[in-house]
Amino acid sequence: MEEVEVKILDIDKKKIERKLLELGAEKVFEGKVDAVYFDDGSLGKGKTLRLRKLGDKVQLTYKENISRTIVKRVKEEETYLDDFDEALREFKALGFKMKRRIKKTRITYKLKDAKKVVTFEIDKFSSIPYFLEIESEEKLIFKYAKLLGFKRSQLKPWTGKDVFKHYGKFS
Repeated sequence: MEEVEVKILDIDKKKIERKLLELGAEKVFEGKVDAVYFDDGSLGKGKTLRLRKLGDKVQLTYKENISRTIVKRVKEEETYLDDFDEALREFKALGFKMKRRIKKTRITYKLKDAKKVVTFEIDKFSSIPYFLEIESEEKLIFKYAKLLGFKRSQLKPWTGKDVFKHYGKFS
């Protein structure tokens, strides 16, 4: 599957949530996210293996960069697991090393536009202001960013690591 998304920094969380509800978006998640990024030396540049706990769901994701021009495009494969801690132990036993562990709070909204889904994720790390991710096909990303009051110049084809670097919190 291909994931297409942008990030928008320094948002007014309450204003964005109000606008999302006005547009008909539905809140589908609010809670803590615990993400572990692995490396065993074999994945290669531009490839990521992530184990993530979203509330009570456990998700394993493989990502491979496609492009980062106007939007971020990655090849993404996901599966759901039963136990975060057990999966973490198993990956370590297989020789995977934890590159980093990140905890944040997230609020997720979804909106149907014709037969396509647009996902809006409001993220907050302890040391970084709220930011928004919009995920869908490119034209819908631009449409809803504009409806939310953002200019194209505010849309960043960034990874989470890029956000940390922007705020000087990650090397």
